[in-house]
Amino acid sequence: MTQTLTPATGMTCTYGSGKTIWEIVHIDYDESGAPKQLHMSKAGGDGYTNRWATPDEIRKLTARALKTSLGDVLKARTESAHAATELADAIKRHAKPGKLETLIRTAHENARAYQALYAAHLLETTGSSEGEKES
Repeated sequence: MTQTLTPATGMTCTYGSGKTIWEIVHIDYDESGAPKQLHMSKAGGDGYTNRWATPDEIRKLTARALKTSLGDVLKARTESAHAATELADAIKRHAKPGKLETLIRTAHENARAYQALYAAHLLETTGSSEGEKES
């Protein structure tokens, strides 16, 4: 009896007859809750969604091997960027100190969560949590 895996965020696969390993970073579902469109990024890559596929187009679907998937990192990055934008907008609007304190705390917590997830992902995929150092 063969068990078919259902695509999930963090799983890896190949596309068509290609040899490149792709990580599923996001899934769009249809009305019935079945996977409809897979957003994928090259495994160990930079996080950009650069391949889209339907579940029928993928091959060699492999269960999630990483504790911290690229999809988790990208979700945290989006949340962090949103919190930072809210803070920047509040500063431009001359928000009251109490509101600014709340937004600063939220932006800081989200940025720390993103940094921790990204470092964990890099450690799992490259063996280093540092990545390239910026000067």
